[in-house]
Amino acid sequence: MPILMRGLQDLCPQVKKSCAMAIAKVLTERNRKEESPEREEELLNMLYGLLRDTDPHTIVTLLEAINEIEPEGIAMSKKLTFYLVENIAIFSEIQLAVVFKYIELYDPKNEDELYQILNVVANRIKSCLLYTS
Repeated sequence: MPILMRGLQDLCPQVKKSCAMAIAKVLTERNRKEESPEREEELLNMLYGLLRDTDPHTIVTLLEAINEIEPEGIAMSKKLTFYLVENIAIFSEIQLAVVFKYIELYDPKNEDELYQILNVVANRIKSCLLYTS
């Protein structure tokens, strides 16, 4: 696992993505065998921390990897949801399908949060429609 952990710090997005998926596979396999890896929480924290990466491919891969590892799925906090929403412009249309799947998991605490999310998403959809016209 130390090699995979170092790979998460690599500058190349492809290396980060590959390491994230490898970690997901290893931890998922351990969970199936009901082994309790001592570093699982540390690895999950690293993966959550890397969600602030600037590469959209890496972010999408990390979302999928974390969701696969976590027994109840990825924990969509307000902070993570708003980070994804505020950076929605960096994602391609295909990546947006994955990102929206996770944004949808967040339960807004009030109408203001809901409208903030919807306004940003609506603006992104408008810009996509204008771009393709």
